[in-house]
Amino acid sequence: VGFKVSSHLEITKVYNFPNPIDRDTYFTYILTKEAEEVSIKLFTISGRLIKVLNNAPSKAGYNQIYWDGKDEDGDNLANGVYFYKIIAKNEDENFSLLQKFVIMR
Repeated sequence: VGFKVSSHLEITKVYNFPNPIDRDTYFTYILTKEAEEVSIKLFTISGRLIKVLNNAPSKAGYNQIYWDGKDEDGDNLANGVYFYKIIAKNEDENFSLLQKFVIMR
């Protein structure tokens, strides 16, 4: 595993596993430098926000966060395609990436 040294905040190697999800998943990512804040927002395919994972790990290098597969109301999501947006912020920098995942229960 190698790391590229960067003076800018970037998110790389973003994955969730398992994918497709049957119950729960881990989101993994690499930050090129430490961020003040990292969050993951999950959306339906139509763009409706269904869950926000705040206080995600924000150290430089490899990070991961667990998600139980439930929406903000604690309900399991229906089978289908969804999107997640991972957002890293510093005082003067913002970086985000959009990815998709599938739920098949």
